This record gives sequence, structure tokens and C-alpha cells, in this order.
Amino acid sequence: MGPLPLLNYPVWVIGVFYGLLGIIGGMLAAKYTYCIVVATHQVMGLKYSKVYEMILTGIGVSALAVGILTASKIVPFIDAYYFMPGAGWYTLLGSFIFGFGIMLGNGCMFGMLWKSGVGYVVNWFEILGMMLGTFIFAYPIFNGLNLNKWWHTTGFLSIANGNPLNFIPYTLGKSSISALFMGIVFFIVILIPSLWMRKNRKEFEINIREKFMNLLIF
Repeated sequence: MGPLPLLNYPVWVIGVFYGLLGIIGGMLAAKYTYCIVVATHQVMGLKYSKVYEMILTGIGVSALAVGILTASKIVPFIDAYYFMPGAGWYTLLGSFIFGFGIMLGNGCMFGMLWKSGVGYVVNWFEILGMMLGTFIFAYPIFNGLNLNKWWHTTGFLSIANGNPLNFIPYTLGKSSISALFMGIVFFIVILIPSLWMRKNRKEFEINIREKFMNLLIF
């Protein structure tokens, strides 16, 4: 299996590419407050879902694009699962803990970076805490308790590292078309709540606008 196309270029080319990509992404994220935590706060507190709609739509479009690229063999079919880490009950537990952490830190992984760049001190502490927590978990906990064994075990609620069971299109029939099928399914499943939230937001905005106009009239 050969290297990915981008890795055929010199290191400085890769650095410049990802550097520019990061700058552009950070500028757009700061402009539109693209952050899952900000979006959740807005939905739960203000009943305003525009950012959340953007995030859901982006996830859905990305899933569809990956399905198309895999079906057209631009992305190697095997790469989609071969290098994936194991998944299982511990993934659900870790995600649950991570969810609490990003809400308390007031920033998801992407939001934390651009919010730190624009000067939010709370996110500076979040970055430091993430680095320190990662180090503590990686050495005395992960290695000390040999938690790596879960990544290499297929059993009850657990799928081993690199196991094709971790990639549904491979399980469905080992056909690249199945990747396109899953991309379409995931796109539709994600798009439905996004469109529902957009409909409710539009109705809310219309009601607010009508109330404001009535105040001006009277």
C-alpha cells in the first residue's frame, strides 16, 4: 500500500498546505462562530440553531463526499478502515466524558483553537489542560493499566483496531458502491434534523420580526 498522494511532496510543502488550510479554516470559524459548544449553547439557551445547522450540514456533505470519493476509487477502499483504531463501549464512555469536558471548557477541539486565537483566556486554560491531561492519561494510565488491549480485542461491544467490522460498507459486501450507499444514507439522516431545525428557526425569526413590527406600529 503506497503513501497518500499528499505525503509524496516535501515536508515544507505539506506544512504550507496545512498551515494555509488552518488559517482559512480558523478565519471562517471565527467569522461564523463555528463551534459545536457555541452551537449547543445557542440551541439550548436561545433556541437559535443557525450554527448547529451549518455543522450538521457540513457533516452530512462530508459523509456524502467521502462516499463518492470511495466509490470512484479516488480514496482507496481499504484505507477507510485499515488504520482505524478500535471501537467499543470505551469509545462511548470516552465521548461522554469528553462532552462534559468541552462544555465546561466552553470550546470544542476546533472552536477552542480559534477562540484562543481571538483572545478568550478560558480556552488558553483549556488547551493547557488538554495537553496535561493527554500526557497524564497516555503514560501512567493508558500504558500503566495496559488499556491498549481493548484496541486489539473483538468481543462484547468491542471491535479491534483495523478490523473490517469497523467499516460498515466493507461488511455489507466489500463493494465500493456500498460506501456510496452509506454516504447517501448518512447524508439523509443528518440532513433531516438540520432542515427541521432550519424550519423552526425561520418560523421563530418571522414571529420575532412580526412582534417587532407590531411594537413599532403601536
